[in-house]
Amino acid sequence: MKVYKHLILGATALGTSLALPVSVIAEQIQPLEEVVVVGSRAAPRSVADSPVPVDVFGADDLARAASLGGEMSQLLHSLVPSFNFPRQSNSDTADLVRPAQLRGLSPDHTLVLVNGKRRHTTAILNTGGSIGKGSAPVDLNAIPMSAIKRVEVLRDGAAAQYGSDAIAGVINIVLKDSSEGGQVSMTYGEYNTDFAPTNKKLTDGETVLISGNAGIELDDGFINVSGQYRDRNSTNRAGFDSWSPGQQVTHRAGDPEEEGYSLFANWGKSIAGDKELYGYIGSSEREATGVNFLRYDYESDAVVSSIYPNGFLPVNVGVATDQSFVIGITGGSDWAWDISLNYGASQFELDVENSNNASMGAASPTEFDIGEYDYSQLLLNADVVKSFTLSDTPVSLALGIQYRQEDFESHAGSPASYIDGGVPSTDVGSQGIVGLSPADEADEDRDAYSVYADAEFELSERFIVGTAARYEDYSDFGDTFNSKLTARYELTDNLALRGAASTGFRAPSLIQNSYKSSRSDFSAGPGLTTVALVPVDDALARAAGSKDLEAEKSKNFSVGLSGDWDNGVSLTVDFYRVDIKDRITLSDRVAVADPSIDEIEFFTNSTDTRTDGVDVVIGYGWNEFDFTLAYNESDTDITNNGTSNLEVINSMTSANPESKWIFTTNWQRNGWSTMARVTRYGETQRNFDFGWAQPEQTYSGNTTVDIDVEYDFSNGLRVSLGANNLFDEYPEESSSDINYGGNLPYDVIPPVGMGGRYIYARTTYNF
Repeated sequence: MKVYKHLILGATALGTSLALPVSVIAEQIQPLEEVVVVGSRAAPRSVADSPVPVDVFGADDLARAASLGGEMSQLLHSLVPSFNFPRQSNSDTADLVRPAQLRGLSPDHTLVLVNGKRRHTTAILNTGGSIGKGSAPVDLNAIPMSAIKRVEVLRDGAAAQYGSDAIAGVINIVLKDSSEGGQVSMTYGEYNTDFAPTNKKLTDGETVLISGNAGIELDDGFINVSGQYRDRNSTNRAGFDSWSPGQQVTHRAGDPEEEGYSLFANWGKSIAGDKELYGYIGSSEREATGVNFLRYDYESDAVVSSIYPNGFLPVNVGVATDQSFVIGITGGSDWAWDISLNYGASQFELDVENSNNASMGAASPTEFDIGEYDYSQLLLNADVVKSFTLSDTPVSLALGIQYRQEDFESHAGSPASYIDGGVPSTDVGSQGIVGLSPADEADEDRDAYSVYADAEFELSERFIVGTAARYEDYSDFGDTFNSKLTARYELTDNLALRGAASTGFRAPSLIQNSYKSSRSDFSAGPGLTTVALVPVDDALARAAGSKDLEAEKSKNFSVGLSGDWDNGVSLTVDFYRVDIKDRITLSDRVAVADPSIDEIEFFTNSTDTRTDGVDVVIGYGWNEFDFTLAYNESDTDITNNGTSNLEVINSMTSANPESKWIFTTNWQRNGWSTMARVTRYGETQRNFDFGWAQPEQTYSGNTTVDIDVEYDFSNGLRVSLGANNLFDEYPEESSSDINYGGNLPYDVIPPVGMGGRYIYARTTYNF
């Protein structure tokens, strides 16, 4: 199988992690279709030996996934049935750093690794998005596609092995490690769609993606360098505004304008006999321009008429910067050891343009510095692994310790973004997003220490059992102990029964403990409500009954079958249950008497949930064809009465597609290769709470077709044409209760998105 391969990523403890340097791995493993080592403390195993479900996608799979402009999250959405990536719009920071989900859980329930090392999260919270609201996700799009050798997606709870956040699973991005050759690639794409709400044919979202990769040979080592540049124009899928005279499009809805670069260098070098230095360094910067909701000319408390006689549409401008650095040394033969240092940092600067502070009257500026958010993470890991025989039983043992230090800071914006200028107005501060004041600034840090042990026992040729345990101690909320048990039993030479049970946790993020921001949100009519997210120790939150946050606690169970037959058929079926106690969610909104905000919300541990689901992957290889049918169905229920917030309940339980089918065909012959994919999304539901009304709508499922056709000229040059959503499928239109006066005819909830057909051409040269 070239699209779905399965590996043993989750049967061992990494402590984030004792992944061997990729140059060493390259010498030890067989081709990817047969054996994978990264993420495992046990000896290399064939893909059929996995005790937990994991998908692996190589660089070719990613390049030919018919995705939208090289976004990693969109690629995984196209390839993994249990991965959901809604394309947010009018959602403040979620327009710029978009969250994604695995198995219908929160974006921060999935741990992301790069070369087996924990990746840092972003410095901002998703405050306005409909999916994963309140999470601080990892920005997958900060990693250049050209740097990626493969992506491994573990679909199983693994906090006992990897630590906090690995409740839904783990995504491990393995960087390229070649010491020679490389490639350059250029892709151009655009939306070409018929937009029914305005009866117009639209061409927008023009995207240029330029990338390159090169391997450089060193004495006993390598450096592999990759870069990517992307420039994307915005899209607009707004409808006619029924609150304005005439047939006018006054709003914007869709993808933001975006421009940015990312650079990565991965390296390894043998030193002093059996030792090796390894590491990588990465840097990225991306500026994106999203939009807020129109301020109408008759909204006198929000609009300075002398500046904007016809109202205005605030524009949010965010600049996201990421830096990462890993250096390690490994060696030993009897006891293989690994010591590493891992540093990552995220910075987010936020501005608002085309806006005003109504309380300043005609003296108000139109551009505002909203503030800056900074997050950094430092990890030290020391790990050892040994294989031996105990009473004729082969055993693989891994032990490790880790120290993690985190810092989060926020810095005030320009005074005009938050001050009361003295002109009578109920709206104080910049429209769109109110700036951070000096009183809102945060400067928090914490330490965490952890130790783990992992062992795997081959009790017989057919029966393998693994166990892991991990203890962590956090300076801000206390300690936690978690464990995991895995087993795999071969029923026949071709069919095996596998299962896993584990406990897990997710520590409240440092950002959730101290983040403060405000946003504009829906209300019952043309007017908008200003909602502020405040820390739990804020005076307004304490008055509303907030409590200090505790860690989420989970229990994961899975059982399934895996089969691999000589006739080219492979099969995995895995049933799973994830129980999460004290889940961190947003509270109900509370009205407050404050000149710059209408309502507040804060985080709380009040909710317990249960998620049940099934993953199925069927593969068949026949002559020049590969076929894969993948399916996920999941259902999340709230198991206590912890929240009455309808929008939070909707986000956790029914906003995700109830099911997802992906059927993929790959064909290769005489230089030609074709990928065709049919995806079927199940129903989704939207709930709003306007106070006096709670509109809801269930959106029916959608089916999309993606295609990629490529020709290899055998001289290193390859040319490709493709389309995402070839037949221009759109979700069901929103009802008049939800479509905001016709301005937002399509919701962001349905996973098919609101963009329509996207077409592209790609040229690649390998050298």
